[in-house]
Amino acid sequence: MSKKSAMSKGYRKTVKKKPFLSKKEILALIIIVAVIVLAVVLFNLFYDDGFLGAKQVQSGDVVSYASSNMRTRYAKIAEINDLEGFTCEEQGNDSNALLTYNFTPDEETDHIRSVTVTGSFVPASELADTTLSYMTGSMTDESSLQASEKMEAEVQGYPAYIFSYSSDYYDETLDGEAADGEAADETVDTEAADAEDADAEAAPASNVYSQNLSCYVQFDDTHTLCLHVYRTGDDDSFYLPDDQVVDYIMNYTSAFTMVQPEAK
Repeated sequence: MSKKSAMSKGYRKTVKKKPFLSKKEILALIIIVAVIVLAVVLFNLFYDDGFLGAKQVQSGDVVSYASSNMRTRYAKIAEINDLEGFTCEEQGNDSNALLTYNFTPDEETDHIRSVTVTGSFVPASELADTTLSYMTGSMTDESSLQASEKMEAEVQGYPAYIFSYSSDYYDETLDGEAADGEAADETVDTEAADAEDADAEAAPASNVYSQNLSCYVQFDDTHTLCLHVYRTGDDDSFYLPDDQVVDYIMNYTSAFTMVQPEAK
């Protein structure tokens, strides 16, 4: 009687597959990865390029991007101070460490709507020139926009460039109360109604007048502190003349303290 083969009994010959990596190769790979991780940790601990990481930026720090092509590192420019008579609010988002510090007056103060402090990676003089160039390029015969010249000054020992611009516009929401009062009067003179219709066809007169005073402080060859004082009123009588702008905005430079630039 013939013996049955292993195959006929249902057995199959199996070939044990060789692992993709041997135990020695896996161990070597683990060591390489550990060395890389350690190198990254040590780099972050001991390497100092003079800039901050996002988690190193603290509340009250005035920072800008390190440069136009380095936006994960930040240059610290100044620290925010209390401004008497104003409440400060930090404005920003979770995506980066850039903050704008917005001071609002606790009570009506010389037509000031807000004072803001922030940082920029554009040199101060260039930033002022670019802004003024845009303003003057937007001026037309019909435009109410007006801008001063760039004026040089010094803030806390740093060069600064100061200018102002003003404009006016119509805000229909401010006419709400007046409109309600007129609706309450049921007696309407025909001649007056005709005059109102004619006025409706023309552009409404401005009822908001604004003036922005800007001060760009040169921190170093690249980075700039930006200070803005925004003022509003019902007419243009509160506008500051150009020769008073520098002295006026200097009153609000106490909102920050410039820090010493670090050697890069």
